[in-house]
Amino acid sequence: MALNSRAGVNRDTRRRVEEAAERLGYAGVRRAPGRRLGVWMSPHKAADPYGAMLLQGISLASAEAGCQVVYITSVLGRYGEPVPVPDPRDLDVVGIVGPIGPGMGHVARIASFPGTAVLVDTHSQFPHCPSVDNDDAGGAAMAIQHLLSLGHQDIGYIGGLGAHNVLTWKSYRTALANAGRVIRPEWTADGSWDVDSGYQAVRAMLQRGNHPTAFFCSADALAYGAIHALHEHGLRVPGDIAVVAMDDVALSQHFNPPLTTVRISIEEMGATEVRMLLGLLDGSWTGPTHVVLPNKLMIRESCGAHPPDRAYQADKANQADNANNIVKEMSNGATRTIGRTGALETASTAGPVGAARW
Repeated sequence: MALNSRAGVNRDTRRRVEEAAERLGYAGVRRAPGRRLGVWMSPHKAADPYGAMLLQGISLASAEAGCQVVYITSVLGRYGEPVPVPDPRDLDVVGIVGPIGPGMGHVARIASFPGTAVLVDTHSQFPHCPSVDNDDAGGAAMAIQHLLSLGHQDIGYIGGLGAHNVLTWKSYRTALANAGRVIRPEWTADGSWDVDSGYQAVRAMLQRGNHPTAFFCSADALAYGAIHALHEHGLRVPGDIAVVAMDDVALSQHFNPPLTTVRISIEEMGATEVRMLLGLLDGSWTGPTHVVLPNKLMIRESCGAHPPDRAYQADKANQADNANNIVKEMSNGATRTIGRTGALETASTAGPVGAARW
């Protein structure tokens, strides 16, 4: 147990066993040199784009500092209760950064280790523990103000769970109240931080028969699902409804349409965690122990304010002109075919009127 970093072994006992094993030449005690830094995470968050970017920042900063990264898996029981995990200090790590996605019971456990942990995305819920956060309230306010500046007065809200959602929801309410707008409960929804949650929320709103002119989604994943539901319902983004989100994970600039979103410095959050923890351990950290990183609004096509959207409107106008010309030609005995995508095809003087070339 002592040589496998398992729980239940006193630290001094572990050290004496390792020293004895070293004297006896036992190979099992050998490992790569350097300090070991623990990262507390839940398995599903490793595949999540947000969690992956956070881990990228942690890994790069750890490598720069000459530290190995030890992943400590956190799990929940059948009924969502935290399953007891080993004391991180028994895992032979200098400290813990995280958490990434575990339950609040795990977060509280990490926060209970004074001087050996730095939290991320907890938004001062544990003020005695050092932390790194994003300015979620400021980011949400920036997104809502952008939609208001574009002339939108009816703005819906799609949120998730936890402290992040509390902050973004408060900013949404405040921004609309300051603009003299009334919040329509039927245009707001909370759920999980995933694509399906955004899809189901907007789908339910559309089935009720009305919708706002714009949505603010408090995560990119929620926006992906929301846009899917809108497209499925025959609505164009941004032609019929504008969408703005928050995260700016890698996929967002390549989404259809490219997503207007508030950029969170996700990798920098992870890297700052590592630098803060190591600095606190060796006494070199001179900055605040609660760091809040700023945001930046990335204006793309989904909000309707990006130049490519004007090109889209011009293209639609050209298509309308071409359609009018086709009608005139058809009245003179000529026919044309129209493809499945709606793009105008080459002229044809043969075949029945209205024939489609698939």
